[in-house]
Amino acid sequence: MSLDSKKIIKLSQEAKKLVENVDDDIKFYTYQVVFSKLLDDNYSAPYNVNKVTSPNKSKGKTSIQKGPNYQLKILISEGFFTKQRTIPDILADLTKKSFHYKHGDLTRPLEALCQDRVLRREQKKLHGNKSLWHYSNW
Repeated sequence: MSLDSKKIIKLSQEAKKLVENVDDDIKFYTYQVVFSKLLDDNYSAPYNVNKVTSPNKSKGKTSIQKGPNYQLKILISEGFFTKQRTIPDILADLTKKSFHYKHGDLTRPLEALCQDRVLRREQKKLHGNKSLWHYSNW
């Protein structure tokens, strides 16, 4: 199917409508995922819409945000946290996507998301005295 500007505008408006009730902190990221999915569903050729344009459009620069905060918000919008996940689970998924972080890189961003009631965490005992935090949607 050819790339039709009217169709893309219509898909963009549909994506905006679908995310209108999403929390402002992750609305932009959720919009990207939804819009990308709509494009994929409507066009046979793959299109990369994961490039994030800078909020300051006057500079005309684009950037791809790769920090842990951004990546966690993408995982949230993709529904990754519908099941309880540990930091090793999160690291494994991000590594599959070529984002390589250390355990400590995710600790503070995950705590902040829990404090903002985006995610919740539960400490579960493993073998012996060892325990792990499990994160899921609020």
